[in-house]
Amino acid sequence: LEGADAAGKGGGGLDFDEIGQQPVVFRQEPLDSFEDLLDSPQKLGTMKRGRLMVIVHSAKRVKGKDKSLQCYAIVRLAGAKKGKFKVQTKTTEVIKNGNPKFKDHACLFDIRDMEKLVDMIYKNGDKSLICSVEIYDDNWMKDECIGKTSFDLKDILMRPSTPLKQDFPLDGLSEGGSVKLTVNFFACFNGICRVSLVEARNLVNPDGFGKPDVYAYLTVKGGKKKQTFRTPTQKDSSLDPTFGNQQFVFWMDEEAFFNGLKIEIWDDDLGRDDLMGSVVIDLFQYAAQSTTHTSAPKDRIYPLRKGGEVVACVEFFAAVNLQVTLKEGRNLRNPNFMGKTFDPYVYITGESLCAGGGKVELKGKTHNDGSANPNWKDEELYCLLCDHKSLTLQVFDDDVGKDDLIGKTTIDLVEVYREGKVERWREIYSKSGKKVHGEVLVKFEVKTARGVSNEAASKTGYPPCWDARGRFLTDKDDKKVYTPTDKDEWKESQVVPMVVGGYGVRGKQYDTAVPARSAGAPAVGGGVSAMFSVL
Repeated sequence: LEGADAAGKGGGGLDFDEIGQQPVVFRQEPLDSFEDLLDSPQKLGTMKRGRLMVIVHSAKRVKGKDKSLQCYAIVRLAGAKKGKFKVQTKTTEVIKNGNPKFKDHACLFDIRDMEKLVDMIYKNGDKSLICSVEIYDDNWMKDECIGKTSFDLKDILMRPSTPLKQDFPLDGLSEGGSVKLTVNFFACFNGICRVSLVEARNLVNPDGFGKPDVYAYLTVKGGKKKQTFRTPTQKDSSLDPTFGNQQFVFWMDEEAFFNGLKIEIWDDDLGRDDLMGSVVIDLFQYAAQSTTHTSAPKDRIYPLRKGGEVVACVEFFAAVNLQVTLKEGRNLRNPNFMGKTFDPYVYITGESLCAGGGKVELKGKTHNDGSANPNWKDEELYCLLCDHKSLTLQVFDDDVGKDDLIGKTTIDLVEVYREGKVERWREIYSKSGKKVHGEVLVKFEVKTARGVSNEAASKTGYPPCWDARGRFLTDKDDKKVYTPTDKDEWKESQVVPMVVGGYGVRGKQYDTAVPARSAGAPAVGGGVSAMFSVL
């Protein structure tokens, strides 16, 4: 659990002051009472990692020992007395009417370590996570607490992306007064972040003369791996370079959310390259916008440190949970030249567009001496899917040395996404794909990720990468969808490239289909390949 105010830094070096300068992404009307909050759907059964935001707006009828007051507020989680769990707002101007304004000061807390959080709760003698807000009179000698309120965060944490804004009653010297707060929890998700890099504006030339050689460097750092991408260098560029709406995709695990998406603009020099500007984009609100199906942000301009700004379209697509149930096989071919018995097991793999994650690798238990008709006793395996179009299912004979392939088949996930659950016997084939080597009975079922609203799942389709905007053919949509091949010839396909629309720095409208590229992937030339059209 880490926290900071709007002028500090949280986990992963993310500057919370930058967040306040970035476009407002998540736009949802807040609820105005705890009663309305309890009437809203509970999205989670247990607490999840994420970021808690407490905005201190103002207070009413605050009383102190002096007629004039200068106030500040302290927000605590689990009774923290110091450290990152205690956040202080800036001091207000001098007031004489008892109604201080805190200028919508945002206090942000990153909930990363759930075990540490539980220890803090019990150490403080509580049974749940308590948030307290204290109003202090800023004096020359000793500051004095003149009002306090506290509330249980459990119902808020169980309803991510459901903001609550209300007046909370104060006790102490200010009994009868209140403080107005907005409380919201942004949950972490696994999925894909897609960035469409448009252009940069008003950059500062680090050399002071001549034309810079500009390139962009994008980074997402997760729990296991750092994903990076560098655009080609633009020789003799201007201070308003365009990046041609290039798209990049990154696999996001929960840890990556706390670090954010970093975009850097560099000047390529012979010796050491010069940093022209950088920004770390907070992705929590993009996940909230995607998983609640609120309207997408229109403003995509991000101020850069060192001056200037970058224009980009940032999107997030939450992954879906896939449950695979291994049942049985029949008439499997014996891969051994000698011996009548063999030990079959199932091995399932799948690749994502993202080089930094999303790889599927599931291995079932071996049925010793199962031979031609094994029974895997409804063993359940789980993984995450997002841009995956198919999986490869292989059946092996578990040997002392190298395992022998019995047979394999391809699982079409488009059908699974459409139906939600598919269970049937499937033929497996030889390595060449020409001979049938038996059958397996396997069930595939997709389930909405925890925290995704039913409205978002039903309106966008699931996974969101395959939504109802023409990128995925369903039984209800018999329109033909086309995508270009590498040779710019058009053919019927299940998916089409993503269309990015908006306005650039020079007022020119752009509305083009461009290829998405994973971190570390080479540039794609000549049209948009089907592989890069999945998103």
